[in-house]
Formats: sequence, structure tokens, C-alpha cells
Amino acid sequence: MSSLLSALKKKKTPEQLVRAACAAMAEGNAASLSKRLVAMKEVLYGEEDKEPVEAKCKELSAALRGAGLMPQLIEAMPVLPFEARKDVAQVFNNLVRKNHEGFADYVAENPTMVKDLILAYGNPDIAILCGSMLRECIRYESLARATLADDMLWLFFDSYVHLPNFDVASDAFATLRDLLTRNKAAASEFLSERFDTVFSKYTILLDSENYVTRRQSLKLLGELLLDRSNFAVMMRYICNRDNLKKMMMLLRDKSPNIQYEAFHVFKVFVANPKKPPEITRILVANRAKLITYLENFHNDKDDEQFRDEKALLITTLEALEEPPPSESNPGSRRVSQDVAGMLARAREGSTGEPRGGTNSMQGSQEKRAMAADAQAVADVLGAVGGEGGAAAAAPPAAPAPAAGVH
Repeated sequence: MSSLLSALKKKKTPEQLVRAACAAMAEGNAASLSKRLVAMKEVLYGEEDKEPVEAKCKELSAALRGAGLMPQLIEAMPVLPFEARKDVAQVFNNLVRKNHEGFADYVAENPTMVKDLILAYGNPDIAILCGSMLRECIRYESLARATLADDMLWLFFDSYVHLPNFDVASDAFATLRDLLTRNKAAASEFLSERFDTVFSKYTILLDSENYVTRRQSLKLLGELLLDRSNFAVMMRYICNRDNLKKMMMLLRDKSPNIQYEAFHVFKVFVANPKKPPEITRILVANRAKLITYLENFHNDKDDEQFRDEKALLITTLEALEEPPPSESNPGSRRVSQDVAGMLARAREGSTGEPRGGTNSMQGSQEKRAMAADAQAVADVLGAVGGEGGAAAAAPPAAPAPAAGVH
């Protein structure tokens, strides 16, 4: 009889579940809180053969928002039982992903939640769970922009991806990657506006003693530079002689996989149709050694596109001419600025109303020129990445930048 009565007993409504969870939090009753979290998860994910009911999911979202419980749960993550932590993450991820009752907007309106999720990488016990929650947030452009604008972002560059715990460091890099690639418009604006800071910190990633960090950073750099939404960023990066020297040094890395990823960034410097004089001088000064290196570079790879890229780079290097002595470094900065300005003007022309016949025609010409520049680079650049595969016999060491090239 007691079992029958128990079966007939009504389950708590979502609002009642939230009230009970709030009471358990206030009392410090971990067992009761865990029970309520399991029930919330069942509301959102369903039970066995029962699908979740949309109306109840919305009711739960509204109740959690009204009670302000989720920020408390995130803050309490370090002291919750392990299973309760997992349930918090699953409840949060479902609410954000499906955006029940505008839950993602609620998170955006309460930035302490995202800040606490970022800081959680400092605690290996909750880092990976909180990382999954953070990545659900940055699927939304508004939350991605807010995260990119927060100075706490630099913790990823300065600390989190260098952590000794491999799983936590890898998870942190996955989050950083999503921030820089998922919402392209927001990421492109961030990279342009914070260019100097981002790439000074990125150089530290490329110098990391951790092989995985170095390789992942190189792979991501190649993807960022070859993404058409980052055209102005790419032009600015490849007009810098120090960046070219860094790639030439990484071509000499003892790891064939690092060499391979470095190649996919180095090729952008060579393919640039508007090389500044200082870039051309370095390439010309090292031309013979670079050609020899490329002729023996990963010849075991059965990849026609890769072979074509190598051949075209060699042809391009052979055709380079020493710039006249009068062409000095300021010219390189001017080229970079001109390209960035051209891109900005083209973007304005594509989003605003025409300002008149002459200006409209000039804008169209600039956009065509920009597209031609991008295509000239793209003609020799294929898809970035690909695994290094079995370690190939290491090619001859790439040349260090020639002495006396300043």
C-alpha cells in the first residue's frame, strides 16, 4: 500500500523544486539539494521513455531566474558533491543551449556567472565542468562579445593554457579557440582592436615549452589568418618582420608536426602580393636556404595540394627581387595601414547607404581591389591544418634569418 501511495504521489512542480533547492542551499543540506537538482535535470531532459515537456522547461527557467538560484549554484560549485556539480552543469547547459524563456539573455544580464566560470579554471576539481558551461555561453554573440571585452580573458593567454594539468589546459585552449573562431564578427573586431596585446601574448604561446600548447597555437594561428573575416588582421600580421622570423625559427623545430603547422603560416608571408620591403629583404636574403629546405620538406606526404603549395612557394621565392634601398620600413607600415583602411571603407560601403555616384564608384573599386588582394593570397593557400601524421624524416634545418637583416 505504501508503495502504491508513493507512486501516486505527485511530483513537485518546477517552481516547487526551485523553492526546495533554495531552502536546501540556505540550510547547507547537500543531500536535499542533490535530490532537487536530479529532479530539475529530469524536467529538462525527460525520463526514460518520457520526453521533456516544453511548458515545464520554461516554467523551470522562469523559476530559476526569479529566485536567482543559478548564480548561487555556480558560486557554490567548489563545495558541492561531485554528482551535484555534474547536475548543475547539465541543467545550466540545457537552459542556455535551448534558451528557455530567454535564459541566455539572463546570463548576459548577470555577468558574475560568466566571470565565475572563467575563474573556475583555477580549480582543477571544477574546471572542465565549468569550461563546458562557458562554451555554451559563448555560442551566443552577445556573451562572446562580453567575454572578449573583459580583461579576465587574458587569464587564458597568461595562465590557463599553461597549467600543468593537461586536461584542464587543453579544455582552456578549447574555450579560447571558440572565443576566437565561433562568432566571426565579434572575434574579428576583437583581434583588430586589441591586435598588439593579442599577438604579443600569442608569441608567448608559440614559445611555450609545452609541445601541445605550441602545436595547437600554431594551428589556430593559421586558421585565424586564413579566415576571410580576418583579412585586415592577416595583412597586419604578415607585414611584420618579427612574425616572419618567428615562423622561420619554428620551421626549424625538431618536431615534424610543428614544422608542418609553421609552414601553413609561413606560406601566407610568401603568398602576400603586397610584401613590404623589409619582408621581401628577409626572404631574398634567405632564398637559397629556404628553397633547399622546401624541396626536401615532408616529401613523403601523399597530398597533391601540399605539393602544389610547396612548388608555388619555391617559384615565388625564385622570382623575388631585392627592393630598392630607398624603400624603408615606414613603407611597410603604410602598406598595412592602407590595406586596413581599404577594408574599413569597403565594410562601410557594404553596410551604409551610397553617398553619391562618385563615392559609390570609388567604394566599389576599393572592394574589388580588396577582393583581388584576398584572392591573390587565397590562390596559393589551401585548407589549413591536417595532422602531421607519422613523423617524417626531418628535412634539412630551415635557415635562421640572415644576419644583418634589420
